[in-house]
Amino acid sequence: MARGALIVHDLPQALAALSAAKKLHRAVTLRTPYGAAGLAGAGYFQKLAELAMRQYPDVDARFVLDCGASPGQALGAIRIGWKRIRLKAKPATLAKLRDIAAQAGTEFDDEKAPALDLLETAEPEKAALEWLKNRE
Repeated sequence: MARGALIVHDLPQALAALSAAKKLHRAVTLRTPYGAAGLAGAGYFQKLAELAMRQYPDVDARFVLDCGASPGQALGAIRIGWKRIRLKAKPATLAKLRDIAAQAGTEFDDEKAPALDLLETAEPEKAALEWLKNRE
């Protein structure tokens, strides 16, 4: 079964997404918005992921931090323990960072499948349910 992807900006959206995934018994990837590591910070989103997973420990969820085009933000995320990150960078830079990430146990998320941005929805859980249902 395909893993649905949703973009979450805050804890209520993450909880809505996880609730939808649980109701549908679906695996889900929760991504931060583009460049979020440089806006709210890797630590903020790491705490958000921890709090959300405490409430939904039985949901198969992956959290991905988007570092935009900032290798420095990606290095910082790797340093504090992020397991999955996204980065838009030149191939040579990506190759170097992939090596560093692999040594730290961090993976790069290169998924190209569309993701629903929950910021654009009035009812995040309802939108997540519909989105995930259509990804089966």
